[in-house]
Amino acid sequence: MNIFSTITLRTMKQSRMRTVVTIIGVILSTAMITAVTTFGCSIWSYLLDYSIQRDGNWYGAAAYVSSSELERIREDSRVEMAAATDILGYAEYEKLTSVSMPYLYIQSLPEGTWEICPAVLEEGRLPENETEVIIPDFMTANEETEQETKIGDTLELDVGERMLDGERLPSGTSYCGEDYSAETGNAPETLENLKKMKFTVVGIYSQMPDMSQAASYGVYAGPSGSGSLSDYHNVYLRTARAGDIYDYMDTVKCDSKTFNTGLLRWLGVADNDNLAGILIGLIAIVIGIIMAGAISLIYNAFSISLRERTVQFGLLSSMGATKKQLRRSLRYEALFVSCIGIPLGCIAGTVGIGITLHFIGKGLTNMINGEALDIPLKISWGSVLAAVVLAFATVMISVWIPCRRVRRISPVEAVRASQDIRIRKQDVKTSGLSYKLFGLPGMLAQKNYKRDRKKYRSTVISLTVSILLFVSVSSFGKYLTDTGRFVMEMPDIQLLYSVNAEDSVNVPDDMKEAERVIGQNENVTFMQSYRGFNRSFVISLDEDEIEESFLEAGMRSGYISAMEPGGIRMYVTLCALPDDIFEQAAEGADAESDDGLPLLYPSQVKIYDPITQRYEGGTPFAYGDRELMLENEEYTEEGEPEAEQLSTACLQAAYEKAPAGVNVDEFGVTLLTSESGYQKYLRGHEDKVYSRYEMGVRCENHGEAFREISDELEKAENTGYFYDNAEDYEENRQILTALAVLSYGFIILISLIAVANVFNTVSTNLMLRRKEFAMLRSVGMDRKGFRRMMCYECLIYGLRSILYGLILSLLVSMLIWRVLAGGVDTNYIVPWEYLGIASLSVFIVVGVTMVYTMGLIRKENIIDELKMN
Repeated sequence: MNIFSTITLRTMKQSRMRTVVTIIGVILSTAMITAVTTFGCSIWSYLLDYSIQRDGNWYGAAAYVSSSELERIREDSRVEMAAATDILGYAEYEKLTSVSMPYLYIQSLPEGTWEICPAVLEEGRLPENETEVIIPDFMTANEETEQETKIGDTLELDVGERMLDGERLPSGTSYCGEDYSAETGNAPETLENLKKMKFTVVGIYSQMPDMSQAASYGVYAGPSGSGSLSDYHNVYLRTARAGDIYDYMDTVKCDSKTFNTGLLRWLGVADNDNLAGILIGLIAIVIGIIMAGAISLIYNAFSISLRERTVQFGLLSSMGATKKQLRRSLRYEALFVSCIGIPLGCIAGTVGIGITLHFIGKGLTNMINGEALDIPLKISWGSVLAAVVLAFATVMISVWIPCRRVRRISPVEAVRASQDIRIRKQDVKTSGLSYKLFGLPGMLAQKNYKRDRKKYRSTVISLTVSILLFVSVSSFGKYLTDTGRFVMEMPDIQLLYSVNAEDSVNVPDDMKEAERVIGQNENVTFMQSYRGFNRSFVISLDEDEIEESFLEAGMRSGYISAMEPGGIRMYVTLCALPDDIFEQAAEGADAESDDGLPLLYPSQVKIYDPITQRYEGGTPFAYGDRELMLENEEYTEEGEPEAEQLSTACLQAAYEKAPAGVNVDEFGVTLLTSESGYQKYLRGHEDKVYSRYEMGVRCENHGEAFREISDELEKAENTGYFYDNAEDYEENRQILTALAVLSYGFIILISLIAVANVFNTVSTNLMLRRKEFAMLRSVGMDRKGFRRMMCYECLIYGLRSILYGLILSLLVSMLIWRVLAGGVDTNYIVPWEYLGIASLSVFIVVGVTMVYTMGLIRKENIIDELKMN
């Protein structure tokens, strides 16, 4: 260790407070970076593992792939893994009562496929050979009463292919039975190439990867001991690069294809080029905010260190020390601080996030998945190394500017310490207002500010950066969660009961029974019945009747199609509400209108524009209160659309939000009508509108409520369908919860950095003025005078930093908005709330710091302070 290192260490020991606060700043900065990366890695790892356990470890799946195509896929260097099931075929099953799903769809899964396509078993075990099968639990709900298939039953089936007009039907085709034949005049589908097969049921599953098993229930057999059992397969594959899956699936010859979107999302892959640009922009902003906070804190510490050591550097320079040696002295201080602060910061960040996950992990997973599971701490050494490098780079950038100042200081100026204090007559003039308000202490404070602007500038900059950090991070979190809710807004109902009006003559009885069963469940808090429809409708309008922005996005997304010049057709869905609920939905609604079918339209709708890859929001109608025609669209034999008029209609008013318990489409236009309106204008078109009765249910524990109610409805032989609506939005809930936790965690960490920054700067600057304060005390300034002087200085710091912070915060929040607006239609929000919190916090933190520091200074001896060099 050379003499300069020894002097540096001695100086750091003498200024223990500044050294400790600097080390704390480095620890906080490193801990923040480490905590963010480790928390993100742990959450990402948990969600990835959960997605694999639930949906399987595959990226894309292809239905009905030939053996030759499967061989080509497996030989392709772009494919990492291709697991294939053997499609045995379809079989009619006499116990099934559903008209639209009369088949069992039987596949054999070879060894190793269960790991790729996991089955969630409710009962029994997995099949071990091709004669053992597992069946879905929901199949029993559509079997004859007291004849439900159970474990141990033997299935003797005639298995073959679905054929229509001599052609094999694709696997995703709906059932083309007697209803299809009556409607089209063609012969119904048949099963051909039949083979007799015998299976034993060994298990019942509740979940398997879905391959669009239309018209059938998926039945899975075990592996064959004699090789492949079929020439056709369902293939689940992973590409070597996850991002290649979308392009690669376009090259696969198959009936249909699907993607494991949950897994791909957590791997950072989305079929949306615009998303990548948004993510890169957001990551750049986050890194910039972290770097700005850390650099501000550490730079102020080293800048103050340079001011404190200016005379020391002048003396060393006069004795022959080179500027390079002086700069090396500052760098040595930075290295010393880094060697202590960075390892402690990594440990603190990792331990802190580990403790956090231990206490909030189960609550977090319960919010995300509805299950209380532990989130294991996942330490990525790559992310820790990145945090170390980033933190060290932050420290070196922070010390770079003070090092540059060392080069410009001459020995004489350094010894006199005259570089920072330059007095000019016009600069030390003060206004009479400050003297009247704060007296002599206020005037002295203002003169001090003007004669040594650099000292005060560091404090103002520190406060400005702190305001900027807090407002930017808070705005970032708000925009992130708000845009997430816009894109992934979840309905306010958790469960949905539905029964088609044409499915049963006992529909009223089924509805009453459903209302009784659902209403008695202790988890249910609210339910609402209404009428829905199993098809979309068409309304014809002129272009000028549609908002221009919505018109363009709607035509690109398919919700609107052009007709003759100046005319358009809009595709809408419809819900018929009880009259009282309809009239409460919007002011001016008349449930029994004589002007046509009464309609309420949404004031705002959401649309995804596939061209701009952007989520748009807009007003569908330029104005309401007008008549139009509700139409039904059919297709001719040539494939051309043909409209059939159903009823005149009247747009009465706009509704802001769908009534409680009513399930409307998340994207697109949903019109609301009244039950009286339906009975008056659409009742005669039941064969064309396909109405259904629905009941939206709110409950506290949707999983438990769904299981209990489903069991009761099954026992009552209810013909309706019961859905767990909340489960369909589980991935959206995962993302929103993760965004909220990350946002609030980020705000807390940045706030700590900002407070440490302010405390370090203000307290150290005050400690450097001990000699000045001792002189004022020696000439008779009492505590009241000191308080008035400190209050005035606090006012100077606060007002200036708030002004600069306001301007910079608005610019950064606008930058965040611009980045997010590239993917989501969102409005710019001026962050007044966060600016108010930041401004109030500035005065509180500065005031507390001044009180604490001045308390320490008053304890010192005046004579010792005056003798201090």
